[in-house]
Amino acid sequence: MKKKKLTKKHIIDFLYTYNQSYSKSKIEEIINYFIIFFQGALKKGYTLEIRGLGTFSVKTIPAREQAWNINNKKGLLNNNNCEQRKYFPECRSVRFKPSITLRELLNEKESEDVNKEEIKDVFIPTTTDLNLLENATDEERKEALNLILDEAKTKNSMFD
Repeated sequence: MKKKKLTKKHIIDFLYTYNQSYSKSKIEEIINYFIIFFQGALKKGYTLEIRGLGTFSVKTIPAREQAWNINNKKGLLNNNNCEQRKYFPECRSVRFKPSITLRELLNEKESEDVNKEEIKDVFIPTTTDLNLLENATDEERKEALNLILDEAKTKNSMFD
């Protein structure tokens, strides 16, 4: 099964869909600034926490000498008596720890009696959306509900 992949272009398109007051080039510029900030903070050793997503940190892996004999025909051989040793210099690696919210979202189990196709078309409006409809006429309610359903369909189609 081929893994699905989202790129920076997908993020730009998604943000532009929901906020057209900015151009795509302006949104791309903002995302590039975020990436530069993110890289600089990690390079300086800061830990970045984004609520609802997780924590990014940098771990330093100390220099080490590997006692493995590298043989082109047989691959790696464990040979402690061998004089040929591979040296690995100190390096830094980014670690990601997902938030509890993200972990729960990824691990929640779907009920078996609900069809996945039915879930795609369901959109639960927020309470503010419903409060706006309290004093509306029947025509305004129908129009608002159609707009909400159209928005839900575009949200669901973004990740198909």
